[in-house]
Amino acid sequence: MKTNLRFICFLAIAFLFFRIVTTAQESVVLNGRSFVKVDSAWHIEYLGERFKVDETSITVKWKHGVDSADIDAFLTKLGAVVVRSNILGYVDLRIPRRGDFIPMLTRFITSDLVEIAEANSFGRLLTGPPPPAPQFPNDPYQTDQWYLNQTNDVDIDVNEAWGYTTGSPSVVVAVLDNGVDWRHEDIGRGSDNYQNVWLNPGEDAWSDPNDPTTGNHIDDDGNEYVDDWKGWNFYTGTNSTDAQSGDHGTFIAGIIAGKLNNNKGIAGIAGGWNGPGVRIMSVVISSGFLVSSEYQDDAILYAVNRGARVINMSFWVTPGAALNAALDYAYDNGCVLFACAGNASGEVCEVWYPANYPKVIAVSGMEKDVTPFSGLHYTPSGVLSISAPAGSNLANPPDSIKKIFSTKPRNTYGYILGGTSLAAP
Repeated sequence: MKTNLRFICFLAIAFLFFRIVTTAQESVVLNGRSFVKVDSAWHIEYLGERFKVDETSITVKWKHGVDSADIDAFLTKLGAVVVRSNILGYVDLRIPRRGDFIPMLTRFITSDLVEIAEANSFGRLLTGPPPPAPQFPNDPYQTDQWYLNQTNDVDIDVNEAWGYTTGSPSVVVAVLDNGVDWRHEDIGRGSDNYQNVWLNPGEDAWSDPNDPTTGNHIDDDGNEYVDDWKGWNFYTGTNSTDAQSGDHGTFIAGIIAGKLNNNKGIAGIAGGWNGPGVRIMSVVISSGFLVSSEYQDDAILYAVNRGARVINMSFWVTPGAALNAALDYAYDNGCVLFACAGNASGEVCEVWYPANYPKVIAVSGMEKDVTPFSGLHYTPSGVLSISAPAGSNLANPPDSIKKIFSTKPRNTYGYILGGTSLAAP
């Protein structure tokens, strides 16, 4: 008796399992559409998703020239009712729930009266996820960086942007300028033991990380630039890329990649979050504020070929075919190119080169109260649509009201007079 009872239980379980598996695997293809039955309800499979079928509705288009009496008789036989029709000839039908849906749909598909018959399904309204919460770092000097966040909202909304990203070390930003102080605690390796400085992976490290003369004097990566572990100086033709002749490049680098939320200094726009952010590649093209167009093309090619994906050009020079070709090369290799629009004064100003080159994003400036820094900038296609904080073009504006605050050489911080150079980054 016990043996028979066990056998009966086994059969019952096996039968139940078979029914579950069979139900889960029940599927059919009609008119190129895949239907699958899940939990007694039919679904249409599309792009890896399942859409539940509305089993009370079918949409049809009758064949041209069929008799309306034949249509009426066909619908009456199946118990279907016309709900609506449109000017394109499609008719929505309400059908009764008589057993399984697929046989009913098949009756319409195979009917000589019907040109098209298709099931309807339930989709979903597409809404994105709620925006992440704004992030507020602990960098003590961020209160001096009015361009990050203001109560009048004349700012770059960076706190909201930090909810999405704070910068990734996988992104290399080339700063073509007069050098970057990569010894600075808020850019280079400080007491927090990380840095936002690009290091050439193809070159051996210098024996003294702060002294470019301590390399092995070998072109390890074969790129014709010896010991370019921290970039290259095209002005002097050496590997010395720190800030030796002015604070312009260090100021730009701090705006971009000053370490973020490290409880020290300023808050860089993409400086990471108490950890590495974007990496700054220092490519020197000037001494002081003098920029020659002779080697701008080589500097851009160097940056692209060393892995830069963003190039900041806070300078202006006269146009040239060689520089145009380098800009084309950078753009074609996926680089995003930014340049300052210029500092000419007047109600209407022409955008300077290279910012006015079609493949470069030109950035004009605005003051703290959203006044244009030096008038509206125009290109042949119209007024520039991108503007960013640039400080003031007044001779002696109050520091905390008009100027821009960032990193300066020799581990210092401070304000600098305004310019669209500061808007580009």
